[in-house]
Amino acid sequence: MPEANPKKLSRRHHYLPQMYLRGFADEADFVWVFDRHENSYLHQHVIVTAVKKDFYTIVGSDGRKTDAVETLMANMVEGPMKRIIERLNKKNLTWEGEDRAILALFVALLRTRNLAFDKDQNEITEQFQRWWAKATHSSPEAVEESAREYQEKTGQDMTDVSAQEIFEMIRDDQYVLHNPRQNNIKMMMSLSLEVAKVLFRLNWEILAAPKEMSFVTCDNPFTVVPPPSFDDSLEGYGIMTPGASTVVPLSRRTAICFYGEGERTRGAVVYKDFLRHTNLVVAANSERFVIAREEPLLRSLVRKGHQSRWWWGCREKGRPRRS
Repeated sequence: MPEANPKKLSRRHHYLPQMYLRGFADEADFVWVFDRHENSYLHQHVIVTAVKKDFYTIVGSDGRKTDAVETLMANMVEGPMKRIIERLNKKNLTWEGEDRAILALFVALLRTRNLAFDKDQNEITEQFQRWWAKATHSSPEAVEESAREYQEKTGQDMTDVSAQEIFEMIRDDQYVLHNPRQNNIKMMMSLSLEVAKVLFRLNWEILAAPKEMSFVTCDNPFTVVPPPSFDDSLEGYGIMTPGASTVVPLSRRTAICFYGEGERTRGAVVYKDFLRHTNLVVAANSERFVIAREEPLLRSLVRKGHQSRWWWGCREKGRPRRS
């Protein structure tokens, strides 16, 4: 029997939580957004910012669509995190219960729950699948053997296309691949737990903005800063690279920095130049959108960013380099 009153699924999924965006908004919950693709500025409500329809919708074991992932993140992470950020904004570094674990997971999800991560995963998956197809179908004879095994297993007729045609199609990449979004959501959840575990092992510094200054954020705010004098043209770097640090804005008043293995947690009011540099590297790490409370701050940041290696030098094929 069909369910009498089926639960209505949420469809508008924020890859930056609304509670997070409100930390960068004005009293009316509006933010200023710079769109790097369109080179334009927008003044809009947090409800219509960093949102994508059905972005976390999955198909459950019963074959029905479910918003369980969206609900899980909202109830178990975002709700408690709102109270943590409010305390940190008041420079209260008192941890209660599972606060540290929740914060680590929230920050890790900021790395994996967005469009930049989804795009990266699609690219990685496609590259691997194309490589695997070539490795396992290196000749028309190998294709013919593979087709024969597939036909025996499924009963599907594979004689409508010749082995030579399939071989050439694979060799020349003349086919389209589709990576189901559900695969990336699974990776998002599992990888966020691993990243959170790593963050838990690092030193934490809670950064407070100087008076009358603000942190900005972006649609990919988990920002890894390489060690000084690090030549990233020769090798990559990540959150565990010696000397590297990871900076994540939590609100316009507060950011968090992870660095070096240890268990130390401390707070600091940052210098104005440090805050300006932090805003610059966070903006450069954006996939598309840079977000701030004040329009003059955003315009100044974009203007300075156009002259910085962090804005253009780290870009690849029209988008910023990510770690």
